[in-house]
Amino acid sequence: MITASILLAFSLEAWWAERVDRSRFDEIVVAVRAEFAGSRAELERAREIHEATAEQLETLVSMMGPNPEAAALDALHPLWAEVRFTSTDVPLGVLSNLLASGDISSFPDLDLRARLIGWPAAIEDHVATEGMYDRALEDLRRSVSTRSPVPPGWGSPDYDTAFPIQARAVLTSFAVENDLARSLHLLRIVIRENRELRERLESLLADLDAFIGRR
Repeated sequence: MITASILLAFSLEAWWAERVDRSRFDEIVVAVRAEFAGSRAELERAREIHEATAEQLETLVSMMGPNPEAAALDALHPLWAEVRFTSTDVPLGVLSNLLASGDISSFPDLDLRARLIGWPAAIEDHVATEGMYDRALEDLRRSVSTRSPVPPGWGSPDYDTAFPIQARAVLTSFAVENDLARSLHLLRIVIRENRELRERLESLLADLDAFIGRR
């Protein structure tokens, strides 16, 4: 009788512990889902600014020749003031905590687990691309404002490291027009990556919703 009571007590304790762990994990999954919903809003916000900026840069390209006169550059300054840069700030706190705790292993879907694990790195790569574009845009602003066709820092080791072949290949000369082309080229890469991230995010959200529905 005593042995049976002890076994029952252990069984109840194990059942309760499992229920508590399951409830805690469910709360974490819901929190991750909410965080991804915030990521969707942030990526959409950044997309709107990036696409508007691309239109502005395309307008500037159409207004400038390869060697614009100083007067032409002066006329463009009001337009430069409207060019905006934004850095995507996707929330990752809840997911990072999930990964750090090891609770990610509780996801039975290995594909979903792998995609969740890879999400922070994808965001980090995108922010790095935005940083390249930000520097290109800043160099372009300096090039126009100083009437110098050569961006400050061009040719230095850190500049060459910061701008790989995909960026340098666009620049066929040191003319302002080509500085514009380089900035626009990088911005288009940013916009493409943003679109790809939003597509991945929608897939993750759908799978998380399905996972939550099965709990």
